[in-house]
Formats: sequence, C-alpha cells, structure tokens
Amino acid sequence: MNQLKRVFPFSIPVLMGYIPLGIGFGYLFVNTGGAIWQAVFLSVFAFAGAMQYLAISLFSAGVSFSTLAVMTLVINGRHIFYGLSLLDEQPKAIGLKLYAIFALTDETYSLRTSLKKKLDKNDQVLLSFLNHLWWIIGSFIGAVLGRYFPTNAAGLEFSLTALFIVLCIEQTKNTGTMNPILYACISFSGCYYFFQAQALILSIFITAILLLIEFHYKKK
Repeated sequence: MNQLKRVFPFSIPVLMGYIPLGIGFGYLFVNTGGAIWQAVFLSVFAFAGAMQYLAISLFSAGVSFSTLAVMTLVINGRHIFYGLSLLDEQPKAIGLKLYAIFALTDETYSLRTSLKKKLDKNDQVLLSFLNHLWWIIGSFIGAVLGRYFPTNAAGLEFSLTALFIVLCIEQTKNTGTMNPILYACISFSGCYYFFQAQALILSIFITAILLLIEFHYKKK
C-alpha cells in the first residue's frame, strides 16, 4: 500500500490522458462492429495506443492480420530504442521484466526516464501497470458507452496530443535539457522536406538514434 501511495501521484498525468483516449478507442471499436470484451481484450493484451485506433479502420477495411502485424512493427519500432536505453533499469525478476518491456509506451517511457532518481525498479514496474490500467478502464467505459449510450466522441483523440505536451514539458524540467525536442524538430523538418509521406516514421527513428548516441556518450 505504501508503494502504491508513493507511485500513484506520478501516474496521474497519464491517467488524465489515457482515460479519455481509451474511452474514444472503446467507443469507436464497438461502433465498427466489435464487442465490449474484444475492446478490453485488445487493451489488455495489445496495449498499442495509437496503433489500436489505426487497427479499427484497418479491420473495417478488411486488412489481413499479417499486414497489420508488419504495420505495428514499423509504427512501434521506436520502442526497441526505448528498451535499449532502459536496459539497466529493468527489475531482475523475469516476470516483472517481461511485463515492463510489454507495457513500455511513449508516455511510460517519458515518465520512467524522468523519474529514475525518484523511483526504484519495482516502483517503475508498478507505474507501468497503473498506466496500463488507466487505458484498460478507459477502453471498457468507452465500449459500454458506445454499446448502450451512443454519444459523440469527436475531439477525444486530442487527449493524446495534450498528454504528450504535458509530459514533454515535465521531462524537460526534470532533465534540464531541450535536446530531445530539438532533435525531434530538426529531424522531422528534414524528413518532411525530403520524404513527406514517410516523415513521421523516419524522424522518430532518427530522433531515437540521436538520443541513444547522446545517452551512450553521457555514460562514458
């Protein structure tokens, strides 16, 4: 209980973003023919955030599972770089380690990297679990609303953008550097100029590589 009290406050910013965003996902999912339990199942075992939104339209369009799997790998490939920068921060217990890897979203990564000095390894796993739980709860609420109380969910997708902005500001304050923001802006601008259609994915990988290089030299 003491651990929960210690970790919970750090998860509140993600709670404020994941609940409405999860509601949007659950609502849209059941309104395209999915069941409530399927929406919750995806949030428990897929937990892919924006990719879950994309999966709704892809399923509706009849895209195959193999194509969806490849797209998921490409879009979420940046998590490989996230994991590399957190190798020394994973708990020793294999179960906790595997779950921490599975639950590493953009928002959780941002929190974990900015709170390394405030939370130990087990605390960080609990933080990952709480963030995952908010997404599941939001998905369930949205699925129920979509099934029994249809309403307009327009605008809920902006919750993710707002959450990114809040976490970005918080991480900049904690780390004392704006390098990640500069890397992202420069890489996206360059990629957008030369490869407009693939600018987002390419800039994500370039930014991740630059951050890994910086992290490597800082450890020396």
